[in-house]
Amino acid sequence: MVADVPLQASLAEVKVGVTYPVAPIEVARGELAPAAARHLILLGETLDAEKAEALAVFDERVTGDLLIAQGLVRARGIAELPPQAFATTKRELRATALGRITQARAGRGEPRLSA
Repeated sequence: MVADVPLQASLAEVKVGVTYPVAPIEVARGELAPAAARHLILLGETLDAEKAEALAVFDERVTGDLLIAQGLVRARGIAELPPQAFATTKRELRATALGRITQARAGRGEPRLSA
């Protein structure tokens, strides 16, 4: 969720020659649609709220005065889910990413170490 205000969302490290570590790439891969990841990470584009919402970077835009209230409604809905099922499902959805992050932390497969 994002407030419908002038903003710029960016993950533009590529523009300044910074190689992403495995962990942020895996988080982005798990949370962003491929088109959004391409625009933000690979191409380093800066998105306004409307374009970011269109690429599903944010689930929805709300007016600034509703942001906190709507965020709390969403958070309460998540908090009402059975915690064990939520945690297990979340971990399973992210198992591949967590495995790659664990390997990178152990010094295997981290591109920044060889860049």
